[in-house]
Amino acid sequence: MKISFPLLLSLALVLQACSNAAERTSVPFQAVDPLKITRLDLSEIPNFRMPKGSFWMAMLLPELEKERDFVRKGNTYFPIRSVVGQVDTQQITVEQAKTFLQTLPPGTGLYEMLGDDDMCKQSGPLQGLWTNPVTVSPEQVRDFLTGWWWSRAYRFGWGNARVFFDLDLEGFPAAWKNNQVLSEGVRLVRQQHPNVEFAMYASGKANLYPEGKGGPDQPYEVVGGEARHQLYKKAGFTFFEMMPYAHYEEALIGPGKAYASFDDYAARSSLHMRQCLKWLDERAAFTGKNYKGFSWVMTRYEGGNLEMIAPHVCESLPLWFLVSGAGKSGGGICSWNPGEPLNAADFAFEAGKWRASQFNEFWESPKTLYNVKIEFSLDNGQNWTDDSRTWKEKAYDLGLRQFQWMYTNSNPIGVRGALLGNKLVVVAAARPSLEAGKIQSILCRHGSKVWKMDLPYHQVVAGTVAL
Repeated sequence: MKISFPLLLSLALVLQACSNAAERTSVPFQAVDPLKITRLDLSEIPNFRMPKGSFWMAMLLPELEKERDFVRKGNTYFPIRSVVGQVDTQQITVEQAKTFLQTLPPGTGLYEMLGDDDMCKQSGPLQGLWTNPVTVSPEQVRDFLTGWWWSRAYRFGWGNARVFFDLDLEGFPAAWKNNQVLSEGVRLVRQQHPNVEFAMYASGKANLYPEGKGGPDQPYEVVGGEARHQLYKKAGFTFFEMMPYAHYEEALIGPGKAYASFDDYAARSSLHMRQCLKWLDERAAFTGKNYKGFSWVMTRYEGGNLEMIAPHVCESLPLWFLVSGAGKSGGGICSWNPGEPLNAADFAFEAGKWRASQFNEFWESPKTLYNVKIEFSLDNGQNWTDDSRTWKEKAYDLGLRQFQWMYTNSNPIGVRGALLGNKLVVVAAARPSLEAGKIQSILCRHGSKVWKMDLPYHQVVAGTVAL
């Protein structure tokens, strides 16, 4: 009997599928469940230890003791501005400030954000850094920033311990010359004080600044994108931004839109996690030695009078940040409080740090391979894919059409892993349209191993698999 080629091909495919199935072994998924927070109190969260040498800042709060409580819980940096403010207003003395800071855990770093006005945009010794032409020198920038270091660290007996200056200069000139003088001044500071590190707003890979013609030959033309990044990287800036705030979904919120209000958005949406993954995919690949991923997180949506972001979203952000590799060189997240009373999302974020710290063996090993896009199947192994799809438009252009595309897609928001030897940590979240109270079950595979994951509504799943 003569057998046709199409039939032979079909038989070969069936045999290959059977062979592949036979080679795979089912293994258990060992989940680490999120904490159940029943009240707004740090006692609900066990003490944790974030990865050695990483950056995780406690919130800037009105009460020094409460700030210290957040550091003692497991964070690694203390917001020094609150202490300085109380000294400068004579609420406490310098000696009292020294005594207070000595009660922080050993090795705690000091964090300070410097805004436009702190850096003399309106008036002061560096006001000429904001002008065209620039009328200050890198040496003047060095001396000015050294004064900030003295007032934040040496003044309180902190010496040359870790200090992180976050230059949040959103109104800084985009010209090459202004950026070059600032970055050179920072380089001079770090020559004297290598334990003082810096971040600069929008200076990372894939940043928000457009490319321009600025350079040594055209010093007052715009410098952006890669050229701006290289200026700061070569000057010794070590922290670069990685994840967006939750403030890009305005087009979806309001009467007649996908979400009737900001409260409705916070109650039902998980979209911000997908946006974070998009940003992390563009940026985390560049982290390495002397390039630390850095993100600000605010547990309130910046629009609509600061409504709360869904606690499960905030709880997941340390996990997404770390499994992507954004923190692999000592990076981390700054939890920013806009002066509002603490809410459920604030404590969920701290609980998320606790859960992320349960996988420190991955985050602390130089051998870990990050951001592994785990293959998954929605039909018990008949078809396989991963979450490497990209949005068709930029995250901040999200509109109803993009929203509908997201919600008609049945795939999970993300299924990511980090591999260390024969052990895999996996972080996953169900599709955005999963109904309240429901669970999305998926089959996952990596190499010759397969395992099942159940992804509940509004809960990010994290755990390990032995390969």
